[in-house]
Formats: sequence, structure tokens, C-alpha cells
Amino acid sequence: MIGGITIKNYKKLLLSIVLIFTITGIALTPKDIIQKELSPHMSTWRTKFFTDTILQESSDLHLDPLLILALMKAESNYKNVFGDSGKAVGYFQLHKNAVVFVQRFYPELEYVKHENLPRLLKAQIQIACRYIWLINTYITFGNIRATLDRWNGSKPYGQLSFRVLTYYAEFLQEVTE
Repeated sequence: MIGGITIKNYKKLLLSIVLIFTITGIALTPKDIIQKELSPHMSTWRTKFFTDTILQESSDLHLDPLLILALMKAESNYKNVFGDSGKAVGYFQLHKNAVVFVQRFYPELEYVKHENLPRLLKAQIQIACRYIWLINTYITFGNIRATLDRWNGSKPYGQLSFRVLTYYAEFLQEVTE
């Protein structure tokens, strides 16, 4: 059982996501969905900034921006907060070890201090996108569920991956309607 959901239902959800993704293909245009999701939670300027930055980072790394949006919603419900007793920071609830890990591969982000992330909006998005890309590419070898399980550390976190995949399926559903 994962987050109150049976493994059987979890597998059905994953299959639904795969089917939706297969039907829609890779060429998604999620800009309207991102703006619609973010605008009730942010100023017009911040909504545009986040939309543009998520789309750019996703494009550069060949990530689905709707997956990044789903991760942001699951982690913070679009709030720039400290969580996990101050260890997790920002919209993506980034831990210090995630920031340091990304900085090893992307020296241009070495200026970022974990405690300053709430003020560094672009860096939050860059680090989150690059962290998920690094995990997915080099640790879980393309297994997105395993990537999401590893997002918060080395142990599987089934509840987070379930929430992210649920939001992701909802966003994909909007694209196909």
C-alpha cells in the first residue's frame, strides 16, 4: 500500500499515465496549464517568470515541464517555504545535499547558498530540474517512478511519487482534452 492506495490501483494509475503520454506524444504545449496552475498562488510577474523558466529549463534538459510542475505542486503547493524543520527550502523543497550534488555537475550554480534559495527563484528551478535530470539519467536510468522515489534521498518515498504522478496525470489529461 502506498499512501493509502493499493499497489494494484497504483499500477493502474501508472498505466493510465503511460497511455496518456503515448496518445499525446512528446510535443506537449503546457504553457497555459502552468499559468493556470500558478496564477492563483503568485503575482502575474512571478507566474510569467516561473512559466518561462520552467519551459526553458525543461526544454534544455528534455524534461516534460508538466512533470516539473507536478513536482512543485506535490512538494510545496506552489509556496516558497521552509519545510522539514528548515532543511527543505523553496518551491521544490530542496535539501542542501541536492544543491551540492547539482553544483558538482553545474559549476555555474556554485554561487547558490542553500539558505538563500527562497530569494533565488531561477536557481530553485534550475537546481530542481537539473537534480531530477541527473537522478533520472545516471541513477535510475530513465525510470521516472524510481527517480521520484529518490528525489528526497536514498530511500523510496512512495507517497511523494504517487502525488507527483497523480498531478502529472491530471495535467496530461488537460492537455489531451
